[in-house]
Amino acid sequence: MNDMEPTPHQAGPVDGATTSRRRHPIRGALWGVMLGIGAALLLIGQKLIAFGTLGPIIVLVVGIAVGVLWSMFAPSKAPKGPAPMRPQPAPPTTAVDPEPAMADPFSAGPETV
Repeated sequence: MNDMEPTPHQAGPVDGATTSRRRHPIRGALWGVMLGIGAALLLIGQKLIAFGTLGPIIVLVVGIAVGVLWSMFAPSKAPKGPAPMRPQPAPPTTAVDPEPAMADPFSAGPETV
């Protein structure tokens, strides 16, 4: 066996363990709501769509869709930590005999007077 190969008792990356990038579609939907509200207010303020019509709702739904799609398919950040590691094995323990009990000097024993 090569010295560089980890043996079963050495710590190292778990076989086949990789870090995965997490996606957050709920977070994307919430940011999409914010995008949709902002875009709808901008369009209402610029008098491009009327407030009481279906236009602001359509803009809001498009914003939610953009947020969810962005959260699912946009580049994600790298994971914060390294790949999971195999736990270190506990050091071997040896059975140790307890120390012999010392005689109590104040106990009643044979008297030598």
